Amino acid sequence: MAQINWTIRQLERHIVNGIVTRVYWKCEVIDGIFTAAAQDVVTICDDLSTVDTNAAEFTQFENLTESQLVDWVKGKLGNEEVTNIVNGLTYNIDIQKDYATNFVYGLPWEETVTEEETTES
Repeated sequence: MAQINWTIRQLERHIVNGIVTRVYWKCEVIDGIFTAAAQDVVTICDDLSTVDTNAAEFTQFENLTESQLVDWVKGKLGNEEVTNIVNGLTYNIDIQKDYATNFVYGLPWEETVTEEETTES
């Protein structure tokens, strides 16, 4: 089964009040040796005047967690877009697997080195 990892690559925040305005995210799907990733940025806040930094639910910058920020990103993207991202990456891995099992690389005029020859060296 594929492993799905959402991570936060970077944050943009207001220098004075610490309000996070943009979150740079990455989603990676890993299935054995095959990986596919997508990354982008979402705007969390585009109007600083609407944020009450004294409200109980406001989290100070130094107290934010990656898990919380991933939830923010997914919330901004919406369930349908999150599903589309993961499905697209999974499809990409399926294509990689198809190529790995059905195609090989090489040139007819190059000498092929077998596994036995490489272990004898």
